[in-house]
Amino acid sequence: MLLLHNERDEWGLPGGRLELGEAPEECVAREIREETRIDVDVVEIHDSWMYHITVANKDVFIVTYGCLATTEATPVVSR
Repeated sequence: MLLLHNERDEWGLPGGRLELGEAPEECVAREIREETRIDVDVVEIHDSWMYHITVANKDVFIVTYGCLATTEATPVVSR
């Protein structure tokens, strides 16, 4: 499982918002590549749920995917 340290000082899954016309699987692969330099093949949906971000007072819909790394690139490491 890949977790990243975020700006809220929490650990979470890599991810982000869909771009106009982008499929969810394309978004997850793009976000992982942008955040870690790892290219992946998106395999399947594992789970989904609603998550409330208290500090932003927002609800977000989370979808988790199983992915397989397709690169040997050295990943970016959160500190």
